[in-house]
This record gives sequence, C-alpha cells and structure tokens, in this order.
Amino acid sequence: MAIYRVREWDGFRGYLVKFRPGKIFYAVEESPLSRPPIALRLLFVHGGDTYIFVDFARGNSLAKTGIPVLNPRGSTPWISVDALKSLILRDLDDVELVDFSMTTIL
Repeated sequence: MAIYRVREWDGFRGYLVKFRPGKIFYAVEESPLSRPPIALRLLFVHGGDTYIFVDFARGNSLAKTGIPVLNPRGSTPWISVDALKSLILRDLDDVELVDFSMTTIL
C-alpha cells in the first residue's frame, strides 16, 4: 500500500485513464494561503494504492485544472460541481464522483 501525491494535473489524469477507477473522491477545502482561499482535493484508490491530487486557486480559477472559482459579490468562493464533472468526464465516461468534504464548511 502506497500513497502517491501527484503534483500535476496531466499526471493525475494519466493515472485516471490508465486505472479507470469506479469512484473518484473530491473535497472542496479552505486554503488560507490561496487567493481566493479555496482548493480542490481529488483522490482515488487502485489496488490498495491511493492517488491524490490537490489544486489551489490562483485568481479566477484553480491553477492546474483551470476550473473557474466562483465568488459572486465577494461571498465565500466555491467551484461548480458541474465544472468538475465536465473535467473528469472528458477522459472517463463511467465514473462516480463522491463528495468527501464532510469537515469543510464553505
């Protein structure tokens, strides 16, 4: 069992295509050092190994995936789950996205 922290989106996407997981877990989290202060964490498990990817906001989008960060009228920033699904489903057609943001308050 190993944990792989994948730093680049293309590398993580390559693992997604290679292993074709049935479920991808995601969490939208507060990230105090990002501007706006939001981050996206993606992970999946394959053969006992866990693959993790984290993307932080930089301006109006997440830095690595380009997912837009929405912040209407200066409210709490958030990302659209539909935008996330669209990004994932470009390469995988049969995958379940599971929200594990249980401890994150947005």
